[in-house]
Amino acid sequence: MPFPKTELELEAAGYTFENTGHCRDCGCELAWYLTPAGKHMPLEEGTLEPHWAKCPNADRFRRKR
Repeated sequence: MPFPKTELELEAAGYTFENTGHCRDCGCELAWYLTPAGKHMPLEEGTLEPHWAKCPNADRFRRKR
């Protein structure tokens, strides 16, 4: 199943908009959503693509397992 591309598709898939902000590393404008699994997910404003896919330093913010 492809990732939702519009706000309506996100809401229909169970995502809830929470807030806006900026990436602490690259400064990109973000829209924060709560996923259906209850996790926080930063999406790039305008494109609604997951920010971790494009941020040059996304590894800095990933939790170690």
